[in-house]
Amino acid sequence: MTSLRLVVSAAALALLAGCGGDTSGGDVSTEPRPTGSPSGPASGPATPPPGKDPSGSPQGDPTDLRVTVDTGAGQTRTYTLRCDPAGGDHPDPEAACEALARMQAPFAPLPKGMLCTQIYGGPQTAKIEGTYRGVPTLAEFRRTDGCEISRWDAYAAVLVERGGAAGS
Repeated sequence: MTSLRLVVSAAALALLAGCGGDTSGGDVSTEPRPTGSPSGPASGPATPPPGKDPSGSPQGDPTDLRVTVDTGAGQTRTYTLRCDPAGGDHPDPEAACEALARMQAPFAPLPKGMLCTQIYGGPQTAKIEGTYRGVPTLAEFRRTDGCEISRWDAYAAVLVERGGAAGS
């Protein structure tokens, strides 16, 4: 009976570790990822160094992104997003640029081996590609498990689509 309690306790701890409130993706680097890297969200520092925005990059470096979202229901939407100043045909470029600027390491990958709840969040997929603060960027998003759902939600202002099994 004691060994059964130990096994159940260990399993519960493993599940709770995968459900942690940290959606930062675990990467504390301040540099955007180069093209070809998967992405993940991170929260930004309270006050950036002088001459830097919250992403850690010099202000004024170009941001020109193409955001493509497949709704999972046969529709694909593509938006352009530019920052500094905010623009493009994105529905709310100001909110999207602000969300990216608050992240410490936008487009950083989720850590390898991260425990994630096995919850299906819907068929939606998305891709963000282009240049972020002068650095080539490629990030792909899906809603296939708890980690990916949290990551999608952290980028909600950029991706526009809410996602979910019933669609958005």
